[in-house]
Amino acid sequence: MKYPKNLDGFRFGFLTVTNLESIDRHGHIRYECLCDCGRKANIDRGSLLKGATRSCGCLRAIKKTARPCYLTAARSATRT
Repeated sequence: MKYPKNLDGFRFGFLTVTNLESIDRHGHIRYECLCDCGRKANIDRGSLLKGATRSCGCLRAIKKTARPCYLTAARSATRT
């Protein structure tokens, strides 16, 4: 899918693009995004389009707490 220059209203994971934040002297475009958790974040256009950034950081915390107990137990067991 070819994306337009302005990504306002597009959704990437937990993030919804609200407006264009800035363009630096190298031409990198940053957008202000609103996360589902309520936080705002300034994200680079390339990170959004590649899928490298999907949340403001809250997704990392969600994944950490949602880990099944059998995975944590298996990692702590050691071979003798």
